[in-house]
Amino acid sequence: MQTDKRFWETSEVDLNLRHYSGHPSDAIKLVKRSIEKYLRKPDVPLKDREVYSAMYHALDYYKSILYSSASDFSTGPTFLNHSLINMKKDYDFLSKKYNSNDPTELPVITMSGRIKSPISAVEKIKDKIEEYLEKGTDLKYLNESLRDFMGVRIIVNPPQDVQNLGKSAELKLLQNVLEDLLQFHGVQDKTVEDVYKFIPINTKNNPDKLERMQQDGNPDFLPNYLIPIVKNYVDHPKKSGYSSYHICATPEYSSEVKRAIYPHYIIPPVKTEYSFEYQIRTRKMDEEAEHGTYCHDYYKKLGNYHRLSIPFYIELNKEQNRFKSLNLEESCQKHFGYVPFLRIYNPIGEYLKDISLIDFRDLFTSSERDAIIDGKKRIYYYPEYGGFEVSNEPNQLMVADNFITPIFLTQDDIDKLNHSEISYESLLEDSHATDSILITGENSEYTLKPQVEVYFVETSEDREKSAKEHQDDTEHTNLIPVDLDEDAR
Repeated sequence: MQTDKRFWETSEVDLNLRHYSGHPSDAIKLVKRSIEKYLRKPDVPLKDREVYSAMYHALDYYKSILYSSASDFSTGPTFLNHSLINMKKDYDFLSKKYNSNDPTELPVITMSGRIKSPISAVEKIKDKIEEYLEKGTDLKYLNESLRDFMGVRIIVNPPQDVQNLGKSAELKLLQNVLEDLLQFHGVQDKTVEDVYKFIPINTKNNPDKLERMQQDGNPDFLPNYLIPIVKNYVDHPKKSGYSSYHICATPEYSSEVKRAIYPHYIIPPVKTEYSFEYQIRTRKMDEEAEHGTYCHDYYKKLGNYHRLSIPFYIELNKEQNRFKSLNLEESCQKHFGYVPFLRIYNPIGEYLKDISLIDFRDLFTSSERDAIIDGKKRIYYYPEYGGFEVSNEPNQLMVADNFITPIFLTQDDIDKLNHSEISYESLLEDSHATDSILITGENSEYTLKPQVEVYFVETSEDREKSAKEHQDDTEHTNLIPVDLDEDAR
């Protein structure tokens, strides 16, 4: 289906994740809620209903993984929790076979993971929907193609004796690890306990993908039974130079995950099978992919500076001997080197206090955050008590003006800004942000620390003034204590 504008540019639903700060999972909830509001209208065209039902299902699929990553779940039938347990099984199997018992030697096998950031997830869903529309594929099957919201990365660091034999020996070791992992999950032997369904890359929705990969004319060194299920970017690197083995798997525990019940005005999907992607590569390949000329930030410009581009990371906790999903604060720290915060002002624009995204999440319940974001409730800050109060009064300020998309700049960016080598407007355009987060200091230079103007709060003095004007003698209740400086005002 060819149109002059992409579907998200013509609808009432905002899929750009702008004007928002808070926990990433709240952003997904807001988009889902806006889709529901739109689809409740009886006169929505059928094509729009199909498109946004597919978008809703995809976001719900993503949310079911993302929510579980907001804290360290150790129980419950979530897809993530099952995956963390099975990652440990994979790691134990491979490390036992390949890692040395000598603690002075570097491990051959290391493993980690990530869950896509909200921006990456939404952009992926947009691209897939466009692809389905162009090919005329039924959007009820969309979720079948969303297989890499969660990625499991297996890094192979060849021991020195293998490195001494050259690149071909290292690649052979990498291939051995790949084959061992697939055999471990029953790719040939269906009597294996944890049978995974490995998804062919030349599926009915994209039958030419395998052929396109092999157009470079390079020989394919994988055995024939693996060629249909492995994205072999080792023998057939991407044009950027990216090299790795990718395998998409639907594990046996996918069927145990609780499915959502959808409202009647949302067209249901045919089915939802939760899948994830293995990425298997050498240490050198991983370093190039993460920091080299074909890393994500180099060839995917969208979201370079955007806070909602933070993925949730999965790492092995050696003390607890299990994999865990890092929470928001830990993921921010790993991704940016610091935790972003919200800059709070009173209604007349006077700076009051900084509050971290962690505090915003922890101080207010999910429903309170939703109400604050929607402008249905105000929050008040009391310097004398060191706390916040959530009021049932509506926020009189425009949310779109208060919620400003934060972006993050490198030292190189700041130097270029100060020397007028680039414009701040160009950075905003690249980041898909809509307003500034940087505060100009006395010397008119940009500050290094990211500062996010998010929403206005009212002090007790502001509230008293408002109460007199409206003859409202409502008492202050439900104070939420927070560690704030006495001289915050």
